[in-house]
Amino acid sequence: VDAGSYGAFELKLAYQRNLTVGLILAVLTHLAILGGAALIGGYEGTAVGPVPPRPETSSGGVVFRPLPPPPPIIAEPTSRRISPGDIRGMIPDPVPDELATETVVFNPIREAAEIGGSYGPASSYDGSGNTSARAGGIVDTAEYLPSRTEFVYTDELPVPVKIVKPTYPEMARLTSREATVLVSALIDSRGTVREVVITRSSGSNVGFDDAARAAAYATRYKPAIQNGRPVAVWVTYPVRFRLHN
Repeated sequence: VDAGSYGAFELKLAYQRNLTVGLILAVLTHLAILGGAALIGGYEGTAVGPVPPRPETSSGGVVFRPLPPPPPIIAEPTSRRISPGDIRGMIPDPVPDELATETVVFNPIREAAEIGGSYGPASSYDGSGNTSARAGGIVDTAEYLPSRTEFVYTDELPVPVKIVKPTYPEMARLTSREATVLVSALIDSRGTVREVVITRSSGSNVGFDDAARAAAYATRYKPAIQNGRPVAVWVTYPVRFRLHN
């Protein structure tokens, strides 16, 4: 404010008075806060540390006792002396050899391998469809025929030993028709085709499917081998009908 203008002197007096009042109020406020904090601290006590346990008190017939300390997390091991009577039943009593009975333990894997089971290649295929084991001359003629969608693990796949080519249908030859038929055949443990399914047809009615099915039934195989023994499996193969061949 310009000191030469009207009212400057009064403004200076008001400014100094307001500054003095503000400082006094600030000092009084701080003193009040510090005094209140001192009063509260003196009321609650300034001791720092664990609170001592309360003594037993009674109120209305109920006795209040301080809680005991919690037990340790890991209990200390306790030793116990074993008397001879405790181990009497643990040690077998000796008996003469002629009175002792032998405990027989069966090993199913070894037993199955000895008789030509599915656990070991102890059997041999003689070409007649029977599995003759090397031990005891036991013959296993049981055969399992899987479904067409069932997977059968084999060490050796079937090998055709007598291939029969399908006869070209006469109607297809006269009409110059060609096609491809997808055939699935079930080959048993003797190499004989037990069942034939046309997985994918030629789509025509000139006789391609019937010719492929008849040729599949007439074909003979060396059977598939699983763990040294013949097993029945399904095979799938295409049959192509071409006029130039």
